[in-house]
Amino acid sequence: MNLATKIILPILFVLVLFVGGFTLLITRSQRAMFEKSTLHYTKVLGETIYDSITTEMKLGRSDLVQETLEHIGHGSSQIRTLRIFDPRGQIFKVGRSQGCAKES
Repeated sequence: MNLATKIILPILFVLVLFVGGFTLLITRSQRAMFEKSTLHYTKVLGETIYDSITTEMKLGRSDLVQETLEHIGHGSSQIRTLRIFDPRGQIFKVGRSQGCAKES
């Protein structure tokens, strides 16, 4: 092995380790930022939907509440069903066009 090879190989090895480590660090940082952002916007969306449904219920527009639940339920294959429970723990509203369980 000549002198140039003996110098270049260790430099390349250190450079590859540095670039790999830096890439790993940046990737982890970006993933953490993405997860934090996703959680924040999920909470904002949930609060918006909650406020919307609460307002519609206070105004007595149960047909719009049912429609909102159905749209949310149909919007994602991850959501099987949506339910709103009354203070007694009984189902008050149901998403996915399953109807409304009216309890007395």
